[in-house]
Amino acid sequence: MRHRALPSELAAAFSVRGAQALGVGEGRLRGRDLVRPFSGVRMTAPPQSLRDRCVAYATRTHPEHFFSHTTAAYLWGAPLPANATAALHVSAIVPAKGPGREGIEGHRLSDNEIAPIVLRGLRVADAASAFLQAATLLRLDDLVAVGDHLILEPAFAEPGRPFTTIDELRRRLTDSRSHGAGKATKAAVLLRQGAESRPETLVRLAIRRFGLPEPVLGSVLRTPAGAFVARLDMDYPAFGVAVEYDGDQHRTSTQQYEKDMVRLDAVRRTGREVVRIRKSGLANDALPAALAVARALASAGCAPAARALSRFPSRNR
Repeated sequence: MRHRALPSELAAAFSVRGAQALGVGEGRLRGRDLVRPFSGVRMTAPPQSLRDRCVAYATRTHPEHFFSHTTAAYLWGAPLPANATAALHVSAIVPAKGPGREGIEGHRLSDNEIAPIVLRGLRVADAASAFLQAATLLRLDDLVAVGDHLILEPAFAEPGRPFTTIDELRRRLTDSRSHGAGKATKAAVLLRQGAESRPETLVRLAIRRFGLPEPVLGSVLRTPAGAFVARLDMDYPAFGVAVEYDGDQHRTSTQQYEKDMVRLDAVRRTGREVVRIRKSGLANDALPAALAVARALASAGCAPAARALSRFPSRNR
């Protein structure tokens, strides 16, 4: 069955009220070619991501409502575990009435320091508030990964970065009585400048739990003559050990894989041992990754690494 074309003014997601104002009748709005993600909202195709659902919801949301918690962290580009993007969180600040529509997690918050902004067309909690709110929903390591992303000053400048700072997060935590304040305080202590991906953060936290020295993040390796060699994910210059995470690009792009192999060969020629961490190394709270780093450091004469290995069952070393 062919359906009558919708007015060109309507986007891929639109409110029923907006469509009716353009002359679209109720029969057409009930068409089987349209998706109904929320009451009073239609889409021309099913949502493919949490952002799509946010865009759909925003077509009829109240002006005082904003996306919050892990949804806000997602919209700020923060890396999240897969289960954290299932729910769509929307908040209001008292005395505004909280959202109560089906299909969302609604919140009514009393933190007057929340400063919602319009981020790529969507009204979102400010980055510091998103971090504090996410603390009520995420594990500690996952929260640290979010915080590392929000405070990151990229090696190559990007407009608007960092989204917040460690000082701002700590300031907000000073008087916070949020349900997640305790976890957020622990996470703030663990944030580090220079962690550029969630796996890097998870590996660094595992290294710390294993009793190893913390690596230098994002260090620039040069030859004795000063020529640039590489920028390293994690580095132990005192022990000649570099730690690199192999992301999915190595599986999906032969060109990227070859480029990275050339880069790692150049790193090795400077005398660095390279510990390559793959996705499997993140299992069991990244313990396999921490073990691999400990072995390399112990071989290089790092006493804390040798002690850490001695406490671990020999069959797993």
